[in-house]
Amino acid sequence: LLKKELEKWDELFCDEQLLEFAKNKKDAKIAVYMPTHRDSSKAAKPPLDFETLNAALQKINTYLIVKFHPFVLQLYKQDGYRNYTNIFFHTPQGDIYPLLRYCDVLISDYSSVYFDFMLLNKPIIFFDYDKEEYEKNIGGFVYDYEEFTPGVKVKMQSELVKMLQNDKLF
Repeated sequence: LLKKELEKWDELFCDEQLLEFAKNKKDAKIAVYMPTHRDSSKAAKPPLDFETLNAALQKINTYLIVKFHPFVLQLYKQDGYRNYTNIFFHTPQGDIYPLLRYCDVLISDYSSVYFDFMLLNKPIIFFDYDKEEYEKNIGGFVYDYEEFTPGVKVKMQSELVKMLQNDKLF
């Protein structure tokens, strides 16, 4: 994550096309969404309307790379998952870490990936749409969530888009 130059073996299980895209981005912003896995299929799918989100991302010249758990991506494929112009789905089995250095912002929730992303000194948005339910299902957080999660917290797609277009965040 912090190497000056990546070696070929560092990129071994990363999606090659997405990695090249991220490396060669010009004036666009790249966000990466990495939610933690949830145990129920109802809670596993975040409340995102990818059609509307894709249109909003086009308007603000932003791309979103989504890294779902394999189970969650399977749920989307069953519901008519499709390709979008500004949203890309990283292979669930692959290693997304080589890509993180090229991303401008991390969107996550309760996943520990934010600890690693903080090393890059880039913004983090916590999309914690189900915080109360998630906390109840896991028996509570080890640490106080509000105190130990640095960054902006949003609960709805509209708030997420608003943060992505906020130049002060970057």
